[in-house]
Amino acid sequence: MDEQIGRLRRALQTMGLAENTVVWFCSDNGPTWVHDLNSAGPFRGKKGSLWEGGIRVPASLVWPARFKNPRVVDAPISTNDFLPTLLAWAEQDVPHDHVLDGTDVTPILEGKEMTRPRPLGFVAPVMKSQAQDTKAWNEIGGQQLAWIDGPLKLISIDDGQTFQLYDLPHDPSENHDIADEKPEAVAKMKRSLMKWVESCRQSAAGRDYQ
Repeated sequence: MDEQIGRLRRALQTMGLAENTVVWFCSDNGPTWVHDLNSAGPFRGKKGSLWEGGIRVPASLVWPARFKNPRVVDAPISTNDFLPTLLAWAEQDVPHDHVLDGTDVTPILEGKEMTRPRPLGFVAPVMKSQAQDTKAWNEIGGQQLAWIDGPLKLISIDDGQTFQLYDLPHDPSENHDIADEKPEAVAKMKRSLMKWVESCRQSAAGRDYQ
């Protein structure tokens, strides 16, 4: 991947297009669960989980004409944000018949905002490797659910039967569940999460585009 992205950038430079071309990419989700010869650093979980080790990955954006000085962005950005952001840069309206989960993150990338304006939602199948601590990549039924809103992350790994709550800036390793300390936050975030999950079901069934 490194070699081919370098090849792409060299070609853009050769064609005189590098200055005003956006190159934006991110890593795949989490280190593999097949072996233990990898690490998510301080983060909990691996690929296939909705713990931070499974969903938090590095990303890079290069656009010399607009972003002239390198900087690090700490606010979470999702691939869902790519489309609305690129539409804004192309001065195009978001299609009115599309329900988008992402948002234009230009203010974050420019350093004008430090936090994203919308929560981030995640849904994934529950895997045997998580439930039974094996290396098998088999779905056992049910879903994992996660909702990140500001500093707080709500997560369920048992199909919504129970929820845990974490303060990510102070507990990025997700070791200290504060759900019992903040029941109102849990209830509010759970309502928003389930509303989003239902929206995803509507989209999957094509009902958002009729």
